[in-house]
Amino acid sequence: MTYLFALVICIASLRAQECDTCPGYIHNTTLQTGLEFIEYVSPLPTFSGDSKIQILRIDPTYFDVELLNSSAVDSVNRTAREWADTFCLQAVINAGMYNLKNYLTNRGYMKNFAHYNNPKQDKNWGAVFGFNAKDKKVKPFEIYDLNCTPWENVEPHYNTLIQSMRIFDCRGVGQPWSKRAKLKSSICVLALDSKYRLMFIFTRSLYSMNQFIQIMKQMPFDVQQAIYMEGGPEASMYICSGEFERELIGNYITNHYQINNNVKIWKLPNVIGIKAKKLSN
Repeated sequence: MTYLFALVICIASLRAQECDTCPGYIHNTTLQTGLEFIEYVSPLPTFSGDSKIQILRIDPTYFDVELLNSSAVDSVNRTAREWADTFCLQAVINAGMYNLKNYLTNRGYMKNFAHYNNPKQDKNWGAVFGFNAKDKKVKPFEIYDLNCTPWENVEPHYNTLIQSMRIFDCRGVGQPWSKRAKLKSSICVLALDSKYRLMFIFTRSLYSMNQFIQIMKQMPFDVQQAIYMEGGPEASMYICSGEFERELIGNYITNHYQINNNVKIWKLPNVIGIKAKKLSN
């Protein structure tokens, strides 16, 4: 009887580990050295969707990070997949919310070397992602809370800057979103962990940002800093590594569109992409 009981418990445990719809479920796939795809089931179920969160974890030792702007190329917007195919990228995510009046310009400050997609800061947006550092006075890339680190201490040191809304302050405390408290949507976020790995984080399921902030604090991935990239049907992530390919698109926003079946792949003006480095032996 003791042996049979132990066997039943063992089988139940294995089945629990295989439950890809259970809260807290994690499935980790190593795509190549320095690149991992993770699926995580949120402990907070959503009223719409499967509550799954997709994470691409990137080790910058093996990958370069790039900002691409259609305003710098040909003024033609592309889907995440099209950006990847055209510019030989292995993964792509939104590079912030864009201006719906011209469909090319980021709503916050955006600069990439000599090209200024938007030279004006949004004073209400408190985070900036800086990379392609000009000097060794700063980290090669970092997400800054502008309430802790003034703009004038960030801007001179980076060739590439993307301003958007902050998710955590410089102490790692989640920042409440009062203006969009009840709005729920698909979400994509760019984040850093304590090992200085970059994370593209995406969910198609509908959450408010206040809910998603709490989910991110509970995730077992040691998120240190994060910056909001997009929400709703525009939210996109595309991955192509070897035989692994995944195209993720967002869903409609509550209070704006009451439809939960978006299949349209939106074209984007600005994206962040990664490309494998050519490492010498």
